[in-house]
Amino acid sequence: MRDINKNDDFKEIISRPTSQMTLINAKGFFLYLKYKENQLHK
Repeated sequence: MRDINKNDDFKEIISRPTSQMTLINAKGFFLYLKYKENQLHK
């Protein structure tokens, strides 16, 4: 989650409506994982 928050392109997939609840957009998370995988193969 820290890496996602550092990346401006993916920052919006995590929202924190309360201090105890964190919501993660599943499609956005999948796209982030694909992005990270592509970064490894460069």
